[in-house]
Amino acid sequence: MSSLHDARRPGLGWTQAAFGLEPTWVHELSLDAVREVCCEHLGLPFGNTKDEGEDTCVVTFLAAGAFNRVYTVDSVKGKFIMRVSLPVDPIFKTRGEVSTLRFIRENTTIPVPKVIAFDDTRSSKIGFEWILMEFIPGQSLRYQWRKLTMDQKTTLVQRVAEMQAQLFQFRPIGGSPTLRGIGTLGTEKEFDVTGRIVSYSFMEGNCYDYDVPRGPFRSSHDWLDSRLQMICLQKLEEIGRAEDDEDKALASADIPPTPTYDAERTAIYHHDLSEMNIMVDEQGHITGIVDWECVSTMPSWMITRAPVFIHSNRKRKEKPVRDGYADETEEDQELSRKYDGNRPLDNEGKNELYWIHLKEYEATQLKKVYDTRMQQILPAWNEMVQDAELQVKFYLNLQNAAKSWATNATCVWAKAIAKGITIGRDEVSDSEDDGDGADDAGSEDNEDESDADADDEAEDSEEEEREG
Repeated sequence: MSSLHDARRPGLGWTQAAFGLEPTWVHELSLDAVREVCCEHLGLPFGNTKDEGEDTCVVTFLAAGAFNRVYTVDSVKGKFIMRVSLPVDPIFKTRGEVSTLRFIRENTTIPVPKVIAFDDTRSSKIGFEWILMEFIPGQSLRYQWRKLTMDQKTTLVQRVAEMQAQLFQFRPIGGSPTLRGIGTLGTEKEFDVTGRIVSYSFMEGNCYDYDVPRGPFRSSHDWLDSRLQMICLQKLEEIGRAEDDEDKALASADIPPTPTYDAERTAIYHHDLSEMNIMVDEQGHITGIVDWECVSTMPSWMITRAPVFIHSNRKRKEKPVRDGYADETEEDQELSRKYDGNRPLDNEGKNELYWIHLKEYEATQLKKVYDTRMQQILPAWNEMVQDAELQVKFYLNLQNAAKSWATNATCVWAKAIAKGITIGRDEVSDSEDDGDGADDAGSEDNEDESDADADDEAEDSEEEEREG
């Protein structure tokens, strides 16, 4: 791996990994500095002995994400979370997240953490941007999911649908929507006004320096056109770095023009409603939704996408029979520990394939629950989903186009769409794999989603915009 410092964003470095650039910390954080800043904003004495106030505020490292270091703050005034961020989009990322959290708290019943204090500069003793917020009780849904009954999961999904509908339906007193344009709240003006977009696609590596529009965008066309410009500039760089003719041909593959859409209404869209970002109690009641960084206002067709935690590329109609799967081996356990670190999931003695198939079955059932509840709240929901299908597929394939290994198939698909020919992404890919054989075992009664591979590839791309 090679590493480089980002001159325009002090404190940020980039490491060339197998599938792209990864942000890195140029220097380590000082735990004492984090604690001192917490004490200052909580009105507590700072010192290194009990007499000086050491036991009034205890700061402990909790986790590391793609852009952040997270700490728990146990103090005499309560428990808090301190999140320190890399300057991937200086000022705007922090300001946008704070504005979004404030907007959600003031205009919906969605439980989100209250911001106690923040600094969108590097001027504090920490040397990086940070947000101090209240602690959300409970644990992430990922670690509670397997303990919940299907009835509890159904109730949870219905509640998520109600939250999504609140964001989609939001209207101030007077009737017309205030959220117009595609972008991030509070990045330029008041906290409830859409400003320039905060998105990993616009800040990764050299993308931060590209001269392209960054919003707010009036319409889907303007937003996707800017994204397309970004991809083309990336391809030009790849051509310059290409080592052989085949690489150059792939990097310069023709990307068709973006279709034009009329001006449209927008809504806040949490693109990463995953199990890790939904906090629940032991009964599965939602205690909070976290990780609102890089959350923006998006066109209505984006909101029709299912939340990440009930997304599955395979529809599984039959519940897998537990006894029909192999037992977990020591090698399986080692892989689980490697993936989940110090907190692997309890596989209850069965191998991972059983749990994958069970999640596919549950996601298939719960997606119906989600759509039913959305239909009850928004009577036009089913029509909205159908009308949005082409836009969603175009967006997913645009995401794929950013990856050189997906460009050729993506372009063939998009060209066909431009000509009015409706085809599945799987019909143009010459490198598909339906699985390793074991995945298809006992699946005769299951139905594969169309464009599953395109969705799967785009999910990989979107992971880069989420906090790991």
